[in-house]
Amino acid sequence: MSFDVLNPKTVIQGHFSLEASAGTGKTFSIEHIVCRLLLENVPLKEILIVTFTKAATRDLKKRIQNNLEKALLSLQNQTHDFPYLVKYDRSKSIQLLQNALREFMQAEIYTIHSFCYRKLLEFAFDCNFHLQIKNPEESTNNKAAYDFIKDFLHGLSPNSYHFFELRILYRHYKTFKKLSDRILSSFKNAKQDPLGFYDLFQQFQKAAQELPPIKEENLVQDFQALSPYFKKLKKLVEIDSLVSFLADTSLPSFLNLLKSELSVAVFLHPDNLKINRKGYDKLNLSYPGFFQHLHDKLLPLVKEILNPKRIFKKISFDINPSLHAFLEQENQSCSDELLRKMELALQNDLFCKQVKKQYQAFLIDECQDTDPVQWKIFDRLFREKPHIKTFYMVGDPKQSIYGFRNADLYQYYNACQSVENQLLLTTNYRSTPSLINALNELFSKKADWFALPLWNRKEKYKKVFAGREKKLSIGDEKKALHFLLLPAKKLQKSFPLLI
Repeated sequence: MSFDVLNPKTVIQGHFSLEASAGTGKTFSIEHIVCRLLLENVPLKEILIVTFTKAATRDLKKRIQNNLEKALLSLQNQTHDFPYLVKYDRSKSIQLLQNALREFMQAEIYTIHSFCYRKLLEFAFDCNFHLQIKNPEESTNNKAAYDFIKDFLHGLSPNSYHFFELRILYRHYKTFKKLSDRILSSFKNAKQDPLGFYDLFQQFQKAAQELPPIKEENLVQDFQALSPYFKKLKKLVEIDSLVSFLADTSLPSFLNLLKSELSVAVFLHPDNLKINRKGYDKLNLSYPGFFQHLHDKLLPLVKEILNPKRIFKKISFDINPSLHAFLEQENQSCSDELLRKMELALQNDLFCKQVKKQYQAFLIDECQDTDPVQWKIFDRLFREKPHIKTFYMVGDPKQSIYGFRNADLYQYYNACQSVENQLLLTTNYRSTPSLINALNELFSKKADWFALPLWNRKEKYKKVFAGREKKLSIGDEKKALHFLLLPAKKLQKSFPLLI
C-alpha cells in the first residue's frame, strides 16, 4: 500500500514496515511522522529513532528540527503548508511544537550502538549490572589507538624519514598524547602526500649547485664586511656550517647546516639592513648576490624541511590506510562487544521493562542493514504491544550493502512480514522522468531479478513513479540511461564486469 505522510487521512500510529526506494522521500517521511506524532500528543522524549551511522544521525536530527520549525511557522502564519496540519487544533499544535523545539537537544535519535551504550549505562545500577562498556562515540580515543600510532612512528622507514623529523614533531606538540590526538582527529583528511625529507634534500643540493665556485676565505671576508650593516638576530648567525656544506654537500654536512636554520640568509637580507648604512653601497664583494640567492632559493627549502606541519601531513598521509583499517576493526570489535552485553541485558526483565516504559514510538531507519543480534534487541524491546504504540521499520532491500557486517536481508524480510501494515513509497522526487522510466523498463525485463536463494525465491521489481516534471539533458544526445565499462586491468582489480 502506498504511503502519503502529508495526507490528513493517513493513519500515523500503528506498526508498519515502510519500503523506500532511493529518492522516494524516506527522510522526508520520517520528518513528518515525527511532527505528526508530536501533534498527536506523543512527547518528543518518548519517540526513539535509530539509524545506522553517526553521519545519518546528525543529518536526521537537523532535518527533523528544521521541519518542526517550518510546521510551527506555518501554523503561526495560518498558511497550512503541510496538508495534515488542518487536522489538528491550531493553538494546541503551536504549543506542542514550541515545547518540542525547546527540548529538541534531548531528542532520542541515535545509532544502534549509542542507544545500547546509553541504556546499559542508564540502568546499570537499577538492574544490578556490573559492565565495563566503552562509549562508541569515543571509541577512537583509547590506548589501542595510541599504541598503534606509537608502533607506526617507531617503525618509520629511514628511507622516507630522518630521525630528527620526529624530534621536531615532538618538540612542536609537546607530548605524544597531543600528537596522537591530532593524528586521530585529522588523518582522514590527508589526501595529498607532501615531499619527504630526502626529496627536499635533493632539491637543496641541486639549488646549491647553481651557486658559483666559492673560496672559503673570500666568502668569510664578504660575510665579515657585510655584518656591521645588518641588525642582530635572536638566533645565532654563523657561516661555518654553510662553508662546510659548500665544500662537502653530503647528508652529514647538510644536517649540521640545518642546526643554524640557514639564519645567515635572513641576517644578510636587505629587509634586515640598519637605518645607518653609510658605505654599504660601496662594498667590493667577491660574491655579490650570493646571500640573496641563499635567501630566495635555499632558505625556503630549509624552512619546508624544518616545518612541523609538513612532517605531520606526511605522517598523516602515510598512516591513513593502516590506521583507518585498524580503527575500523577496533570500532567493530567495540560495537560487537556492546551488542553482546546488550543481549545479556535483555535477559533481565527489569531492564526490559525500564526501557520499554520510556517510549511510545520507535522508528528504525536503514533497517535492511541490521544484523540478527540488532534485530533481536529491537524485537525484544519494541515489538510488544501495548508498550510501543507506534513502530516503523524503514528501509530498502535493494540498498542492503553491509553483508560483510552480518547484515541479514532474510531477517529484514521476515520482520517486514511480521508487522500488520506493509507500506511503500512509490514516487521518486530526485531523478528525471526519463531516467525513472528507463530504469523501470530495464528492471522489468526480468521482473524476478532479485534472488533470495536460501528461500528458493525471487522478489519482483516494484516500479516507482517520477515526481519531477523537469527534463534534463547532459548534452550527449543519448538516452537517459548510460553504461560505463571500465577495463578491470586499469582498476588493478580482478572481478567480472557485467553489461
